[in-house]
Amino acid sequence: MLGASANKIGSMIALAIFLGLTQSAMAFLLAGTWSLPFFWAALGIQTLVLSIGAGFLDPALIDERLHPPGHQDKDTFGPLILGILYPAHLALAALDVGCWHLSDTVPLLVRLPALLLLAAGWSGLMWTMRINKFFSRAVRVQHDREQTVVADGPYRLVRHPGYAFLMLALLNQALALGSWLSCLPVLVIVCQLLYRLGLEEKLLTDQLDGYQDYVASVRFRLVPYIW
Repeated sequence: MLGASANKIGSMIALAIFLGLTQSAMAFLLAGTWSLPFFWAALGIQTLVLSIGAGFLDPALIDERLHPPGHQDKDTFGPLILGILYPAHLALAALDVGCWHLSDTVPLLVRLPALLLLAAGWSGLMWTMRINKFFSRAVRVQHDREQTVVADGPYRLVRHPGYAFLMLALLNQALALGSWLSCLPVLVIVCQLLYRLGLEEKLLTDQLDGYQDYVASVRFRLVPYIW
C-alpha cells in the first residue's frame, strides 16, 4: 500500500518536472536565445513549486487528477481550451521577447514583484490541493470518492481558492516574462476559469450535501471582501 502511494506521488513529481522542462525548452527554442533571465526565473519557480508540492498530495487525489472520469466533466471543452491557450501564452511571450519585440516593454519594477506574486500563486495552488483531496481536474461531484465539503485552510476565506491562486500565478507569469502580448491568452484563460467556477458553484450547491451551509458561512467566491 505504501509502495503504491509512493509510486503515485513519484509519478506526479516526475510529470511536473517533465512538463516544466518541456515548456521551458519550447520557450527558449522559440525565443532563439538562452539569455532570458526572467524566463529562467519564472519557469524555474513554477517547476520547483509544482514538483515539491506534488510530493505532499494525497495519492487518491493524484489518481483523480491523472485519470478523471471525463464523461462526468460539466465543462466539456474547458480542459481543451486551457490546454491550447497556456502554451500559446508561453509561445507569444518567447517570440515577443526573443524575436518580435512588439510589446516586450514591461518595466522591471513590474516584472520583479510579478515574480514574487507568481511564486505565491503556484504555492497557494499547491496548498489548496494539499488541503482539498477532492481537487479534481473535472467539474464534477465525486460521489464515488464520498466527497465532502472542505472548509479548512484557504477555504475559510473564499470558496474557490484554487481558481484564485491559479489566476494570480498566470497573470503575474505573463508580466514577469515581460510581454504584454502574452497577457491576451491569459485573459481568455481567466474568462474560461470564471465560467468554470460558475459551473462548479452551481453543481456543488445542487448536489453536494452541506455546501449551501458552507456558502452561507463563507460569503466570498474568489477574492476576500470583494467577490
